[in-house]
Amino acid sequence: PGLFRRFDAWYYNHCDFVTAPYQGLITRMQEKGLRTPTRVVANPVALDIFSPVSRGGKVDHKRAFNMRGPTVLYVGRLGVEKNVDTVLRAVARVAPQFPDLTFALTGHGAAEEGLKRLARKLGIEQQVHFFGFIPRMTLANLYKAADVFAMMSTSDSQSIGLMQAYASGIPAVCARARGLPDYTPPDCGFLVNPNDVSALAGHLTQLLQEYALRERMGDAAVNYVKQFSPERIAEEWEKIFTEAK
Repeated sequence: PGLFRRFDAWYYNHCDFVTAPYQGLITRMQEKGLRTPTRVVANPVALDIFSPVSRGGKVDHKRAFNMRGPTVLYVGRLGVEKNVDTVLRAVARVAPQFPDLTFALTGHGAAEEGLKRLARKLGIEQQVHFFGFIPRMTLANLYKAADVFAMMSTSDSQSIGLMQAYASGIPAVCARARGLPDYTPPDCGFLVNPNDVSALAGHLTQLLQEYALRERMGDAAVNYVKQFSPERIAEEWEKIFTEAK
């Protein structure tokens, strides 16, 4: 990885300007010799159909997905590096306090069958819903049914799923890894180490128990994510190109 990073730095030093979606990536390249002017620029996220819903509306959406109680949501590929198993283990710890708890997952991936086996082993198979790939509008409605978003990935530079959760007014608990800390401000969610089941379970419990906290963080998340709209990011790129002339 060090050799590749040095090659990246050599290559990008031939550019006039370099951007990356999170600061850590730029910092590592600078440590390997990058000297070109840089700036963090987030990826744009189309959030037009993702929006908060009232408390009563959330109940209706839960019912539509055959879910009754508190709901933890993960959206993304079911890859090993996504550490969804950590979320499963945390949900198993939290479940005794919330008999109607549901953990909803979307997507497919190499870890899927192992996650299903783990859910059975943990005794929470009936509380874990694997939705697979679903249409975008259905996904937006699933967010409306959720209460907390959990992302323990060690590979994401920003996470579109996280941005969609914010736009839907859902607070998050994210891994302190790669780009996720840059996109998890303290008023929108919590950070934990990627494999810290205990800390994740603690924050999930706190958020599921405290409606006022979820509402406060959810409102902050809706305001925070507006800066990543395609229009806002296009304006940022226009400014970069204008300054580079």
